[in-house]
Amino acid sequence: NVKVGDASIAGRNVISGNIDHGISTANNASNITILGNYIGINAAGNDKLPNWGSGVNVDYVTNMQIGDGTANGRNVIASNLRSAIYVEPITGAVDTVKIDMNYLGTNAAGTASLSNGGTLPQVTTISRTGDGVSVSGLVKNIEIRHNLLSGNTEGESPNGIEFWNATVNAPIIADNIFGLNAAGMAALPNAWHGLSFKSNNATTSVTNA
Repeated sequence: NVKVGDASIAGRNVISGNIDHGISTANNASNITILGNYIGINAAGNDKLPNWGSGVNVDYVTNMQIGDGTANGRNVIASNLRSAIYVEPITGAVDTVKIDMNYLGTNAAGTASLSNGGTLPQVTTISRTGDGVSVSGLVKNIEIRHNLLSGNTEGESPNGIEFWNATVNAPIIADNIFGLNAAGMAALPNAWHGLSFKSNNATTSVTNA
């Protein structure tokens, strides 16, 4: 059991400025909870300090929770040079991921864009997509609820959520805000789609329970 942050200001981690991902899982990790952190932004929650990979890279893990459905447990994951959260089983299976009440692509107030995605500083010809959540490969039991998925405008065709060449069993996508501010009263668009399902020489299959 691993806890990153504890849903308090005192327990908040600022995980920013790293050469690859902010947080990454692998090697059959299990029971990981990420609560109340700033990932890819400064300690004030109002400016960019990007990780060069994704904010959270999810691979070969069982039972992972990012946010807990409360304001105190909210992670703000923004300005990373890849997606805020990238779910892709490369080294092993991904089973049971809950992404609940995070800000993915905005400042900590949910009022302005701090887009994920962009160009690697040392390789200016490579621009990577900056989705709020990217899902690829075979993923079991993913829930994406109550998140703010807005302000992602940099990189290659960024979306709020993208399922790309994915086979996903029993997903739940509910009660999220796409392309607006946290209050839901003003536009804060993603550059491409709110929610995208895309396949490139493979199958994207999403089955609701």
